[in-house]
Amino acid sequence: MSQSQSNYKYQQLLLSEECFSESTPSVLLAEADKEVRKLLKYSLTKCGYSVIECSHGIELMRRLGTFATADKPDKVDLIITDICMPGISGIEIFKEIKNEGGFPPFILISASRDKVHCNQAKSFGAVSIFGNPFDVDELLVKVMKIVPPESHRATT
Repeated sequence: MSQSQSNYKYQQLLLSEECFSESTPSVLLAEADKEVRKLLKYSLTKCGYSVIECSHGIELMRRLGTFATADKPDKVDLIITDICMPGISGIEIFKEIKNEGGFPPFILISASRDKVHCNQAKSFGAVSIFGNPFDVDELLVKVMKIVPPESHRATT
């Protein structure tokens, strides 16, 4: 299947009601901008994902269970995080945890298209990097390829 056929398949899925499932994969969404976070949560939820929101890096680390005082880490299938957030940046977080292992795949969103940050993010294990502004549909297509909605895991 060609790349364009694959993208078309996922775009059609975005428009279908088949995105919903009783058992949904979980996305940890860390984004400082409230409006962007709201849009992404809505879009991901519409496609059958449960979304755990964070507004800053410290909250993201707590959700991942990387602080000594953290509660049990949230079970997530994918992390989407902004590189630049208040407190601790996404790049700093993944720099710290890259050797710990056991973390789900992650997508970074970057306002800057700095090649140094992009190369660092890839070396820390980012599966994709989106420049900001980004196309929400393209992000959703990428998410669905990495972690398909439950109802489509057997068919993708």
